[in-house]
Amino acid sequence: MKLSSTPVKAVCILFLIALCTLSLSGSFDKVADENLDGALAATGAIYATARGINALVSVLQGTELDLPFVTLTIGEVLDPVNDLIERFSTVVLFALGAVAAQKVLLLLVSSEIFNYIFTGIAVLTGLGLISQNSRALTPLVKIFLVAVFVRFALGIVVIANTWVDSVFLQSAEEKHHSAMQVFEGDLRSVKALATQGADYSKARESAQKNIENLKLSIEASKENHRVKVKELGVARSNLEQQLGKEDIACRLSAKTPKTPVLSPSCSGTTKSLFQNQRLHAKEKTNIEEVIDEFEDALKQQRDKLICINKRSQGKACSFLDHIPKPPSTSSIQNKLEGLDNKLDDFTKNAWLLLTSVLLKSVAIPLLFFYALLKCTGLIWRSDFEKSPG
Repeated sequence: MKLSSTPVKAVCILFLIALCTLSLSGSFDKVADENLDGALAATGAIYATARGINALVSVLQGTELDLPFVTLTIGEVLDPVNDLIERFSTVVLFALGAVAAQKVLLLLVSSEIFNYIFTGIAVLTGLGLISQNSRALTPLVKIFLVAVFVRFALGIVVIANTWVDSVFLQSAEEKHHSAMQVFEGDLRSVKALATQGADYSKARESAQKNIENLKLSIEASKENHRVKVKELGVARSNLEQQLGKEDIACRLSAKTPKTPVLSPSCSGTTKSLFQNQRLHAKEKTNIEEVIDEFEDALKQQRDKLICINKRSQGKACSFLDHIPKPPSTSSIQNKLEGLDNKLDDFTKNAWLLLTSVLLKSVAIPLLFFYALLKCTGLIWRSDFEKSPG
């Protein structure tokens, strides 16, 4: 590859300047960092669900219900789940660590010191191009090539991986995760039925603890909601400022309710700010739904505590509730049969979800990294002072 011609030199110098600007501005790293934050949040949610199921299985495995005419051992039904969910949690934790490691490495290669080193190498390479020093040019270009790879490879891999995830994996992953959450809810229902016949003091203590935990959860969620409202306000303000620079078609498309996409005339900055606002709005709505669920659960726990106190005094909770009754045998049996019927689906969803997590956190990033490494190697083996012929 011959670099001595003036047009090629000009293009190369412009390329050096562009890369230095991109490195020093931090905009590229910001996009990659936001993508990693999203991956951490998604993987963390899956891990939390897995740990929740694991905790419920651990509690329920040793539960034996002595009901009229029947003895039920819940652990027998949940034995297949126990080993699977423990291994699932371990692998997801590994994937979570892989994403966290990428975030740390991105922080290192985007640091101020590394940016200065990268800029210095770029300046030396540019001087080599201008001076026409053929002996120094090839090693300088190769050193700069290594610096470019180290500086930008991880960010490119992260952004490319996020694109693959959003196009091919995300929808299926959300579906499988939702199925696991439903299974977790079924386990909680079984647990609730299994503990209905517990002694009043334990039931009262449990209800009080749940109330306190729900209060803390509501308080934390409301604080999170306040933060999210502020972030949404900032996002809207930034978008409004940017829209002032756009044409009428772009502004109308941005202000149309439930607009899935903006007008093609909108700039990339506007589109990014628009998506950022939608993301904050969605997160705010999700938090509000969580708060409503917590408040409903809190009301239920308070009603339950009132009922426990009445029953402990020999009083009925309502005019239809004359004596405390043990949990219904048929209801628990139906729940256990339902769980048993869902085990195959649970196993399938767990494996598919695990495969998706490993692909996007380990396999696909390594594949992109390998492809970049091979491309860099091809350029490295080039002689920049020889003509192709």
